[in-house]
Amino acid sequence: MGHATEAFSESIKTDSILSAAKAQNPLMIERRESFAPNRVLLDVPPLAVLTNAYLHGFNELRQCAIITIRPKLAEILMQELQKVVDRIIAQKSIARSARQQDFAYLAEVAARHFIPYIERCFNHIFQSTSSLLDTSQVLDPLSELFQEKHKQPR
Repeated sequence: MGHATEAFSESIKTDSILSAAKAQNPLMIERRESFAPNRVLLDVPPLAVLTNAYLHGFNELRQCAIITIRPKLAEILMQELQKVVDRIIAQKSIARSARQQDFAYLAEVAARHFIPYIERCFNHIFQSTSSLLDTSQVLDPLSELFQEKHKQPR
């Protein structure tokens, strides 16, 4: 997952953050009973690639998910999610004004779809009904970024 986080960081520095074919359709509604990622992640290719990398890691983990390693894995996952958030914040702070809204949207999609989805998948691997991750510490800074977007005059 560390490699995926680094690739994500490089991608948001150099690539276009938003997909050129950003579609609005009813299929983007996240279905809680499904473990398929929300299609809105496709609007943000760096997040889509990162989601795929996490899912690959989770599929490997699923084959040998020993309950005794759960706390350590939760700690590592939280560290990786924190790195993702830190990189979004860092890139937004140095982005040209033309890209500020793109980073606000990236933060919003990460907070509303990516992080909750990753949390749900991780909890499902260990068949946990309560969350094993405290994602509020990574969600709060992200929500500040996209709340700024909604406060700006149009």
